[in-house]
Amino acid sequence: MPATASASTAKSSRARASQRSQAVRQSQRHWVQLIEAWRSASRAADARDTLVDEIAHHAQTICRTVKDKQWLVTAFNMAIHAVLLDDSEDALEAKELLRREQLGQQLLQLATHSVGAPWISSLKGQHADERLIASAEEALGRFEQLANRLTMFQRLHALADKMALPVLPLGLVLEESTNGVLLCIASIPRGAEMVAQLLKSCAWLVEESAPVRLTIAAQMLAAAPPSEEAYAALAKHGMLIAWKNGREESAWQAPASKAPAVSLGEWAEFYAKALAMMRSDSEADVLLDVLARQCEGRDVHDAIARLRSQLASKPSVALPGNGEQQGTPAGGGKETARFSLDAVKALSAQVSLAARNKDATAAAAQQLVAECDVGGVSQRLTALIDSNDGVDTRAFAIEVIAQAARASASPGLARVAAATLYARPAVGGFRLDLDAPASLVKAAEVVLAQLAGQAHVSTTSQSRLARSLRGALALDAQSVVPACQVLALVSSEESDEELAKSMQMHVRWLRTIGALLAGQGDKPALDLCWLAAYGGERRDSAGREDHEAQTQQLVALDSLMDAFGTANAPPSSLGGRPERAGADAGLLRFRAAWDGFFHSTLDLCGAESALALVSRDKAMRLLLGQVLSTGDVDLFTSLSTGPNALGGEEREQLVLDVSSSLFDQATIASTRSKDVRLALGVLDALPASPRATAQREFIDAACRLGSFKLKSIRHAGGLLEPVEMRMTTDKMDLVARLVASQEGVHRSPELVLDLAHRLCGLDTVAAGKGMVEVRVLAMLADAATAAEDFDAAAAFCQRLVHKAQRPRSGAEVEVVWKSCLQLSKHPMWTDTAGRIDMLAHAMALCPPTQLSAMLRQWNALDQQLATEIDEGRAVAKKDGARTGGMNAGLVGTAANLLPLSFSPLSYFGGASTAGPKATREDGVDARTARLFDFDAVSGAAEGGSGYVDPAERAVNAARAARDFLGWKKSAPHDNGAGGGFAGFSLSRGVGWLIGDADKR
Repeated sequence: MPATASASTAKSSRARASQRSQAVRQSQRHWVQLIEAWRSASRAADARDTLVDEIAHHAQTICRTVKDKQWLVTAFNMAIHAVLLDDSEDALEAKELLRREQLGQQLLQLATHSVGAPWISSLKGQHADERLIASAEEALGRFEQLANRLTMFQRLHALADKMALPVLPLGLVLEESTNGVLLCIASIPRGAEMVAQLLKSCAWLVEESAPVRLTIAAQMLAAAPPSEEAYAALAKHGMLIAWKNGREESAWQAPASKAPAVSLGEWAEFYAKALAMMRSDSEADVLLDVLARQCEGRDVHDAIARLRSQLASKPSVALPGNGEQQGTPAGGGKETARFSLDAVKALSAQVSLAARNKDATAAAAQQLVAECDVGGVSQRLTALIDSNDGVDTRAFAIEVIAQAARASASPGLARVAAATLYARPAVGGFRLDLDAPASLVKAAEVVLAQLAGQAHVSTTSQSRLARSLRGALALDAQSVVPACQVLALVSSEESDEELAKSMQMHVRWLRTIGALLAGQGDKPALDLCWLAAYGGERRDSAGREDHEAQTQQLVALDSLMDAFGTANAPPSSLGGRPERAGADAGLLRFRAAWDGFFHSTLDLCGAESALALVSRDKAMRLLLGQVLSTGDVDLFTSLSTGPNALGGEEREQLVLDVSSSLFDQATIASTRSKDVRLALGVLDALPASPRATAQREFIDAACRLGSFKLKSIRHAGGLLEPVEMRMTTDKMDLVARLVASQEGVHRSPELVLDLAHRLCGLDTVAAGKGMVEVRVLAMLADAATAAEDFDAAAAFCQRLVHKAQRPRSGAEVEVVWKSCLQLSKHPMWTDTAGRIDMLAHAMALCPPTQLSAMLRQWNALDQQLATEIDEGRAVAKKDGARTGGMNAGLVGTAANLLPLSFSPLSYFGGASTAGPKATREDGVDARTARLFDFDAVSGAAEGGSGYVDPAERAVNAARAARDFLGWKKSAPHDNGAGGGFAGFSLSRGVGWLIGDADKR
């Protein structure tokens, strides 16, 4: 009964566990279904509200029931991305946005407190792998960051509604860097107030933004009107960084803040740069006056005085259209309009109505030009671009500039054009890049031609705008650059004509690059900002090439080639039968497209071109490599001849590099892989190259190696990848893994040897063909020993010994004697004579310093063989071949033991071993003579028939060897004066061989 009850209890326990497991799986499936329903559900209010409740409730359920925390992290990541980061629609209704905020907040709280934190505690308690703990901490950090960002968005949304300002997109606030988000906010009206409110309500934001507060303050200064009221408002909100009583005074230096303070030197340097960017001395004086009132302390006032003196020492520059109030002419001229949010909103609505209608756009532009001067136009257009950007907005701005340029030669229009063309505002996300409409680019070129006149600008010079844009792009290639900031960055030292000429050059580069990729969907992220920052022939003051710009241009060239290659894949007929390939229309189109791209791209790398820092030779090699990687060897050959001819070695290296690159990107080492087939095919461009032959043999061997399904070391559980094979420093490691993983591989030695030679054809570590063969034979000997196939192991060792007789390097000889020694030590090998043979070879080849370590093993084998001989036991081979009960192979073992390894002739010149009567006077001991003349001890040499029974010969040979090496047992009558060798030991016998006997 107890046994029955126990079985019943176990059965019910298993049933309950199975039910729980099924319930958990069902709960997991339901969670996935809910998230998919969220993505695909209609926008009906009732349905969305119900779905929100279901997801929130089920999120709590899976936190209680599912114990797999890693699955929970993945599940919550999926849900949070669907709810908060799904950008399937650009604009969300207010109610839908509120639903997402509330549901996202609940999910993030559960993910942080019920999943992430408990998982980390559990892992640390279990002393889990550090990498797993780091992964869990990274997931928790991501949840906490999103929770903070969501809180910031909610605060930002409330402030924007209160101030009647545009709201930044949810995805931008959640995913953009802290620096980027605050710069976006700083570029909109009343941005200083919004940033100050956010810093007060989000302590974490103070810590994250403190390192970039000078950049944010610079944006605030650039966006603010140049007036005392505006600068005083910045100071009120802590955005104008002041200095009081020896320390920084700003919103980032609140009492609870841990942000590192700015030194007075850094403070002075910051404002020196800000003053240098002012458009007039009067604007700079206004800022200095406000700073003087906001700062306290003699040290800071001395710094302000130095700033004033630096400003006074520069030539005074005052440009029209800087936003200052002008007097109204008597004839009723235009006034500079102050910024008005209502006016910008009205202008935005007007642009939307006139979209895609040239006449309506021209009329709206003419009206704006009639109402405002250049300063007013610049303020309206920059505010419009920063708050409501898009293709229509940019087209309208270009039309306004064109109308103003035709109306009068108003200075300052080039700066407005720069703000229009280079802007990268946060709202709208439009930029003048390779995807820009051709009509917009053409309109920009027409306007710039009007503004440029006859000015000439060098591609080697760098404007202040270019330097500033480079600094922004160095931090983030997708950095937000508001139009108002571009307007402030435009150098006042450049004339309008020079600035327009520079922009004209950048737009021309953009159009030329865009023509290369016309009609393609996926294009590189190159825009006017990038061209202004890195394009052209950049040089420093000493005339040296700009290495940073050169690197960026090379990256751009690579991205252009990749984009073109993706859009112009080789046709399926490429690599087929030649008679069909030549007439294939798809192949002809493919070659024509690549031929045009090849020559047009080379033109991009010429003087005064966008990629001028990429030499023509470098570009040609990159392009030819890209062409060859398509597998079209004929096209490569035609393009690499004539004016684009490559040298022999250069061509060979290029082909080998392309072949290696194609091989590396393959996922499996097999000719079934397209990349592997291409890697082999491109080698046809080098039909008579030894290096190409070696590369081909390596790829063939790698494919053969891949068929054995060896496991990868870099990727747990995965197969050995081609790139891992090629990057293995010593290719013999691959052979070793093959031998270790494949049972019975020692039975196919020639296959392994051929594989090793092919793999090591490109290897610089394997140290030659001879060393490869020696190492492979040693591996096979080890494999045979592990399989207890001792005959095969001995055969491999014999081959090694045979190779060691020739002049070899020390490394090869070391492998040989160690392999022999290893085999002789194996306790499962019952052929004692064979073990002695292997040990003898090892002792013959090893360094003298290793001999003493082998003596104990020799002595043990000595005693074991003596016992076997005395007891008459056979020392048989596996085939059991016998004569008279004694294996004839023992004769070879005993008779050849020392002549191969320790022959006295190798130590004592022409000493004879002709007969048993040789004496010490002849140079060889009598025992040595008997060792090498077994017929004499058997009696055959004394007049017998000459026939010796093999069994008798084997026994006599073994006795002679035993007598020579001290194997004979000690006897009392042997201690007389006549003998003196009764106690002869192994060490004494070996010592005699190396000359120690003469010293005794």
